[in-house]
Amino acid sequence: LAPASGGCSGSRQGSRSMAGRSNANMALLARLAKKLTAGGRKASAAQRGEVATASEALAAELRAMPSAFKTVDILHIVSTQVQLEHRHPPLLEAAAAHTLRGLPAYPPYALCNITNAFARLQYYHRQLMEAVAKHFADPSMAERLQGIDISALVFAYGELQYRAGHLLETLAARLQETHLEVQIGNCASILNAYARLSECNPKLFDALGRTIVQTEPASFQVGHISMIMNAFAKCSMQRTPLIQLLA
Repeated sequence: LAPASGGCSGSRQGSRSMAGRSNANMALLARLAKKLTAGGRKASAAQRGEVATASEALAAELRAMPSAFKTVDILHIVSTQVQLEHRHPPLLEAAAAHTLRGLPAYPPYALCNITNAFARLQYYHRQLMEAVAKHFADPSMAERLQGIDISALVFAYGELQYRAGHLLETLAARLQETHLEVQIGNCASILNAYARLSECNPKLFDALGRTIVQTEPASFQVGHISMIMNAFAKCSMQRTPLIQLLA
């Protein structure tokens, strides 16, 4: 007898249907985020309702059919939640579960930015934070990170006050090797995160300080100078040539 094919075909059709709904919900959230960002205004009650409904539907789809979602989808989902200033726990839990399942295969920049988004939403997911910290505490993984990636990552740990000692030690070593490639804004963010966690690594502060000294003055913003000076002050490193220069 020929094998019945109806079940398999129906499964594929169901997958395509769910993928279509997921894309529609992601597109809706992206449109709302773009509209609100461009207008510089808060969401109305009706728009908040749309966001909540689409987020709930998307969370259900992500839980039911995680294989239909790619890394870029997860990054898009959490980034849009940040833009919308909407923290939807079921959707964030589903996004974290997807990330944890596929973590070894996720590109480094995606892991850093997903973790960063959770922090910006003030959503503390211990298992995700621990897994990402363990992943990048491996020097061979940390070598794949650029300055902007490290800035996004350590911001998350600083913002959520998560003490990931081995991770921060590994990243400090990586930054000492590549400090001349780190842009001023990322230097400021990294130093601020380390200071917030009381991880006052003199070699790291010295390396990034030397990068900052060599930066063209036109590249500085007032916010950068404030963050840098505060970081050095918190770590009681106020008598350095860099602080004297910035002052």
